[in-house]
Amino acid sequence: MPWPYEHLRFSPDPRPVDRYMNERRDLEAALTSAAALASAGDWPGVYAELAPVDADEVASSAIVAYRFGEALYYTGRMRELAAYASRYVASSRETADTDGLLRALNLAGIAAFELGEITSAESSWDEQMGLADGAGDHDMLARAANNLGAIANLRGASNEAITLYRLAVPAYQRLGQDRGLAQTYHNIGVSYRDLGRVDDALSAFARARAVAERIPYPPIIVMTLVSRAELEIRRGEHAVASELARRALRLARELDDPVNEAGALRVWGLSQARGGDRAGGREELDAALALARSSGNTLLEAEALRDIALAASRHEDEETESLRAAIEAFERLGASAETKRLRRRLGAR
Repeated sequence: MPWPYEHLRFSPDPRPVDRYMNERRDLEAALTSAAALASAGDWPGVYAELAPVDADEVASSAIVAYRFGEALYYTGRMRELAAYASRYVASSRETADTDGLLRALNLAGIAAFELGEITSAESSWDEQMGLADGAGDHDMLARAANNLGAIANLRGASNEAITLYRLAVPAYQRLGQDRGLAQTYHNIGVSYRDLGRVDDALSAFARARAVAERIPYPPIIVMTLVSRAELEIRRGEHAVASELARRALRLARELDDPVNEAGALRVWGLSQARGGDRAGGREELDAALALARSSGNTLLEAEALRDIALAASRHEDEETESLRAAIEAFERLGASAETKRLRRRLGAR
């Protein structure tokens, strides 16, 4: 007996289903590709893969959403990162997604730090640390400790920073998170450098580079080269510093990494100026300042302004102008020790 509603029987058209399956395969391929690119430090590639993906699809996975935030950071999109992180925090709170909230807070803190909103960054990372501790998330706990260490170092409390960084080291080691470990060793080296403990700084930088090369993870290799170059400038080894900075610049440009490119340009320019080539050094320092401003990186902007002043001849008007602008920028960042040092230089003119 025929079905009484034969005229209503549905004969499915396979084409919408095929289209849906193709879209899912495309999405999965994009996410897989983004994961591989992130592991290699190819953040422009990660951005290219994830930017076209629907925002809800990106947000459906805490790891993927965080990876997109990292891509915004490493491609110099700080203001976009701030807006993205704000939405990410709000949606994670609304859905009571602890994993998502931890990562969102970390990104919100990074964006605030880079834009010079240090109190806001500290608030995000303090909340992240407490939440991660309660949730037993050692990865996010280590990241929070690392980031709060950066704030302490910026404020001139380098010993406190090292203590915070050392909280992160065993967590990263237990988790096998070599990228985080390399970043932490680099940060420890910066704090030792600022304390004048040259041998300890060199040891920490060597550890950071060894881990980054083993992974491999080029962005941290660039950071380590830049920080080593800055240390060599302080030791008066301007030729060595210049070579390290040039190597860092080449690698940063290969990676299409504007943040590290600005850092490399800044240190190369300063090494040239200190070595006697003020004209060449000023060209690189101006380029570093322009990149820092275009990416919204307030700390890099402050450092570039400071180094333009340090590279200038004494009593030049540009030194006074750059010093005042650098002091204002470092004050916004809460970098009290650097602000005092630059005020002394300004007063000695």
